[in-house]
Formats: sequence, C-alpha cells, structure tokens
Amino acid sequence: MIDRNLQPYDADGDTKGGRNLAFISAHIMPHIESHCALGYNALDLGAGNGRFCSLIRHSFGSIVCVEPVDTQHDNFKYPNVTWLKKTLETYVGENPTFVNIFLIGSFLALEREYGDKLFPMLERLLFPSGKIFIMVDANQGHSFESDILVSSQILVEKDTLLVIMERKCQY
Repeated sequence: MIDRNLQPYDADGDTKGGRNLAFISAHIMPHIESHCALGYNALDLGAGNGRFCSLIRHSFGSIVCVEPVDTQHDNFKYPNVTWLKKTLETYVGENPTFVNIFLIGSFLALEREYGDKLFPMLERLLFPSGKIFIMVDANQGHSFESDILVSSQILVEKDTLLVIMERKCQY
C-alpha cells in the first residue's frame, strides 16, 4: 500500500485519484477558505516541492514554507513566499507565530518524528486566534488530542479528512 501522506503532490494524481493538486484545489481549498484568515500570514510545514504553496500564495499576505530537505523549486519563487530548509524543532525555537498553519500531507511524517512533542510545538507557532489545518487519510486513525487545542473534522470525499484545530476558549 502506498503511503500517500509521504508522497509529493502529483498533478497527474495517483491510482486512487488521491491527494494531488487538482483534488486539493477542488475539494480541500473551499473548506480552508471558509475557515481560515485570508490575507494574514501562513506557515506551510513540510512544504515538499511547494505545489500547495503555489496554490495558496494569492490568499495570504506572506507564507513561510518549512521543509527539512533541500527541495528548492520554482513554486517558492514568489515575492510573498519564504522557503526555509529547517526542521520543525529548529524553527519553533525561533518563536515565530502564524494565524494559519498548514500540514497538508505532512502530518504523518511529523507525527512519526516528534510524537507527543508535535502538538506542543504547533501550539507555540500558533497566533492566539489562529488555526491549524491538517489533511490526512481518514482510514489511518490519527489522534488529535491536545490540552490547549480543540479540533473539528470534515470528511472530504470518501477517505480524506481535513482537521481544523484552534485554541480552546479560556475564560
């Protein structure tokens, strides 16, 4: 079985017509656009070859793409896009904050690498009123538990789950 979460986006799709750019544009972007803060800053974690970044670049004031592997690509060559070759752990230490954080196809790899430390790191990157968008395979049984974040889930198509996380209300 192909683990599509670890594959780069393929404009031609895969055998199941899965998470390629056309699929994301048609089925994921409407949900993202209706729930995110357009015009503000965004972070694309696990940016890969930058195709998702090229899709969202007109919707946000600035986008930072963080990828631990050297995947410099033309998709990163836009005035409002900054590409950083860094690990999540290194980047969190710089204390940036973002209104919109995207893990589109990278959650599984980050979850494997950081385990229980992943959500605390994401919380540190999140602006108080910000949201985290995670796209995963609905059949993989991920846990989205956090002391600070609450999640809502949208089943997109038959096997794709979009998870939207934000801070719990604190009174």
